[in-house]
Amino acid sequence: MRISHFALSAALLALAPSLLLAQEEARSQEAPRPHDAAERIAALQKEFKQAMADFFERYRDLETQEEKEALFESSYPQVSDYLPRAWAIVDECEPDHGVAMALAWIASSARDEERGRALARLASDFLDESDQIVLACQSCGLYTADDESEAFLRAVLAGSSNTEAKGRALYALSGVLRGRARELGDSPENAEKVAALLAEAEASLEMVVEHHAALGQFDGTLGDAARADLYEMRHLSVGQIAPDIEGTDFDGTPFKLSDYRGKVVMLDFWGYW
Repeated sequence: MRISHFALSAALLALAPSLLLAQEEARSQEAPRPHDAAERIAALQKEFKQAMADFFERYRDLETQEEKEALFESSYPQVSDYLPRAWAIVDECEPDHGVAMALAWIASSARDEERGRALARLASDFLDESDQIVLACQSCGLYTADDESEAFLRAVLAGSSNTEAKGRALYALSGVLRGRARELGDSPENAEKVAALLAEAEASLEMVVEHHAALGQFDGTLGDAARADLYEMRHLSVGQIAPDIEGTDFDGTPFKLSDYRGKVVMLDFWGYW
């Protein structure tokens, strides 16, 4: 018995509504993604903070340096041990403010590929979460001169409408660009690239001073930090004339650095932190 093409097509058309209904019922039966990301990431951060507090309490009670070093090697809490649970929050929960919190924490704590993934996700899905974008911007700078940091900061500058986020991104971008220039070194073949990086870094700092100087930064303002960085770029970089320094030597005799102009001088700056 042969089934005609017409009969087969008619049968499939008759089945189509049932198939669509079955698919819709299957989707409706899927468990909704939870909205508890904020509570979960807050609890995870609290757990990590408590682990650090417990560690330093034990550390302070030890008497010898050998004991302290052994404890540090064996028991110092590693944030990397907590990051898989942060990623689980990102993957399992509805993409809301709590997920943005988790991504910002990952971006501020992780390194390399993990950090890059978190920054990319923040830039693509959460630019309107300004408080978390600000935290992520503050994790970027001179010592994160990587493609991911630069791409994230440029995305914030291009897509965020929040003034503070833009100011933090500008300041952080200046650090990333200076870090890249430092990595390239002073070889002649890189001179043009280095000059372009430093020129953009300087322009970014000038914009911070002009438009975002009042933002807080540690015990001062972002404007203070940007002006200090500009001074360093313009007066303390290799090849610049060193600013004059006044002080007294070990015998109490006053001296100035300019007294030794034309001579080879080694300056040793040191301190305790």
